[in-house]
Order: sequence, then structure tokens, then C-alpha cells
Amino acid sequence: MNFYGVGVQFGGAGKEPIDMFDYFRENTCWFMGFDTGVKPDLDRIINDIPIGSIIVAKSYATYKMQNYYIRGLGIVTEKELPDKVKRTYPNKNGVTVIWFKYFPKEISLLSKDYKRGTFHTSTIFCENNKETMIPKIKEIMNFDYKPEV
Repeated sequence: MNFYGVGVQFGGAGKEPIDMFDYFRENTCWFMGFDTGVKPDLDRIINDIPIGSIIVAKSYATYKMQNYYIRGLGIVTEKELPDKVKRTYPNKNGVTVIWFKYFPKEISLLSKDYKRGTFHTSTIFCENNKETMIPKIKEIMNFDYKPEV
């Protein structure tokens, strides 16, 4: 099973962020904010995602942040976007995702405990930390999360 961390906010330095997570959940998808061809390295990662991979919707602004936030988990069911999404966002590269976990109050993990930083701030990355992060994702997949009120 493969695991991918993905960003869910569009915008960048000096721009007001646009949170896309609700759109992704409602439309069973994930795609990056950059148009296809703008970031070829990221396009390659997206194109290589196998069906059945776990997608981790993350929030993480910079490698200096103390916390890493998980907003939801999904599973890739198709290697392309749903037709209705392609019509609305014709120049985006992404996948069809069934979002099976959503956390209204994101799960906060201490970055230092899970070796978050550097490339983990990217729009998409393949998660390879088999010592701490992948076991934590598997644990989160198996429990019912109830946020504090």
C-alpha cells in the first residue's frame, strides 16, 4: 500500500489561500492547484499514483512549523479526475478519491516526532517514513476520531 501526502489549499507566497478540501470531498477527487505542465516533477508523481493508494490531506505551511496537521484520509479509485471535475477544472492533474475519513478539527502531530519538514511542505509527496508516519496513518485509519468540543 502506498501513502501520499497532499496539499488542499491553493495559493502561495503573498496570495490569500483558498481551501479546496470541501470541494475535494464533495467531488470525490484531489488535484493540485498548478495547471498540468507547470510542475512536471509533481505531474510525474501524480501520474505514478497506483489505484488503492492512501491519500493524506495535510496542512503544513513551512518546515519550521511545530505541528503537522491531518485533515482527512482517502483512497485512490481512478487515476484521473471525475468527468464533472474535468469540465470545471480542465487543466488540472489529479485522481478520483473516496474520502473515508474527515476530521472537522484536524489531527495535530508534533513534527519532530514524525520527521516532518523539507519536502513534506510540497503539494504532493510519496510518504516513505515506515518507522513513525505510516504506522500513525494506519492507526488513524482504524479509529473513530471525535474532536474535542
